[in-house]
Amino acid sequence: MTPAPRFCTSQIDDATLSISCEGAFEVDHRLLIKEKLDGLKIEAKAVILDFEKLTSLDTFGAWQLVHLWKDLEAQNKTVSLENAPPETLDTLKELKAFSVPPDILKNLTPKQQNPITLLGDKTLEARGQFKRLVSFLGSVVIAIGSCLRHP
Repeated sequence: MTPAPRFCTSQIDDATLSISCEGAFEVDHRLLIKEKLDGLKIEAKAVILDFEKLTSLDTFGAWQLVHLWKDLEAQNKTVSLENAPPETLDTLKELKAFSVPPDILKNLTPKQQNPITLLGDKTLEARGQFKRLVSFLGSVVIAIGSCLRHP
């Protein structure tokens, strides 16, 4: 099990806040990452994102960190990245170069579904699969019959 992601903040001076990104920023922790991002309140004019204690980062986690980076810059805050391995830094800069509408990023986390609705969806899906299976088997029987009648 990978360590859960977390943000540790420390005030460096009146205008600068350091945010240490710790743990695994992976899709497995998507709901926790979203919760942690929503809980960040930043008043400082300059922010340092520190990646020294980052244990792993997948594409989803990178997108979330870039989203944080863009949000901070949209609030006219100066953002600097520290202690990031070169490949992580390159990935974050490449992702930041893409222009992705914020509404797409907000919809990345799945919504909780009603279990009854989920069961109904799966039942309908199974019915469709069964119908396709019977149709396929019917085609096979017809093909075999045709071969036997007209060898």
